[in-house]
Amino acid sequence: QAIAERALEFIRPGDVIALDTGTTTYELAKLLNTVPNLTVITNDLRISAVLEQYPDVTVIVLGGMVRHRFHCTYGSSVMDALDSLYIDTAFIATNGFSLRRGLSTPRIEMADIKNKMIRVSGRVILMADSTKAETEAFTSFAPLKDVDILVTDAGIDDAFAESLGELGVEV
Repeated sequence: QAIAERALEFIRPGDVIALDTGTTTYELAKLLNTVPNLTVITNDLRISAVLEQYPDVTVIVLGGMVRHRFHCTYGSSVMDALDSLYIDTAFIATNGFSLRRGLSTPRIEMADIKNKMIRVSGRVILMADSTKAETEAFTSFAPLKDVDILVTDAGIDDAFAESLGELGVEV
């Protein structure tokens, strides 16, 4: 929740944002009723259910196959829909991020969507708690240099944060 509250500060009225599927991005979605004239693109069904309650938020759900028990969509139709969009800021979740492998997740099909969200966005904000730092999941989906801002907690290692800064990532 604290990470979501801090990430909210990077959203401006009128922005077009993408919310990746995840628990931290879900927490951010619950705060978006405070931002006027917002457009949110997501493949997360729980996030879309929260956002459809906010009359000043336009919600675009990326349709595709439903990943059971994870409340999100995936597949070629999600990828195709992202191809035609420009997003001001993508808020990305991850299972791990390391200097060696960048951002990673256990599922290849989810990695593809995360990567595409990053590619079609002007700015990328990674939302991840410090326990995910220097950990790696099965498949890498983006190098750390693709991240503009990391919103995390105070448990992040100072040396690791400094290395991120050298890559151009604001922590």
